[in-house]
Amino acid sequence: LAPLEGLKLSGAIWYQGETDAGDPGPYEMLLTALTRDWRTRFGAALPFLVVQLPNFGQLTTGPVESGWAAIRDAQHRVAAAHDATGLVVSIDAGDRSNLHPPDKRVIGRRAADVARLLVYGQPGIPDGLSPAAAYRQGDDVVVDFSAAPETLMVVSAARPVAFELCGDAPGSCVYADTRLVGNRVFLRAPDMTHATRVRHCWADAPVCNLYGTSGLPVSSFEIQVAAAAGRQ
Repeated sequence: LAPLEGLKLSGAIWYQGETDAGDPGPYEMLLTALTRDWRTRFGAALPFLVVQLPNFGQLTTGPVESGWAAIRDAQHRVAAAHDATGLVVSIDAGDRSNLHPPDKRVIGRRAADVARLLVYGQPGIPDGLSPAAAYRQGDDVVVDFSAAPETLMVVSAARPVAFELCGDAPGSCVYADTRLVGNRVFLRAPDMTHATRVRHCWADAPVCNLYGTSGLPVSSFEIQVAAAAGRQ
């Protein structure tokens, strides 16, 4: 990038992460350092769009550890934590058998929507649809999307299908029974009354059916269950 330093750029789009999925732990730090470096070179307010990894790979029949999901989660955290940084959600835009999905139109439209917000100040959703909190309420764990900019809906089923309740240990996750009430998802599973984490769409190529009314999907995320007593 050194020969380009000093050019005035309207923004940047970063579409990468596949090769880091085998070791996703450092990705949040590396992506943060990259955005910081580019803003040093091209201006402190450089709009930076991160295209999230799409769905790619084998379908699963149970909870699994997923480097692709961990990269998606890191990409979301970076976008949510830093000004002028946006997330282009693509969890439903991939091809399970093709590392480079041939239909880029959905990703292009969503990138344009985020760019209109970051570059031109138009209304939009900068970081996808993500929960504000997870907490216990009676026998349930509640995942609260109440701050989301639009109403959630379930497609092609009666309930969200991609939520897991987990303990602290790897391999402790189980699929949860769910119900959507407004912008809150209520979860429960046998023998998981002490769950400490919630995961959603946690696989390389998950089946995700929770969307906003605009058609934007809720992508992969992991969130800690608050230790305090749940809200009413």
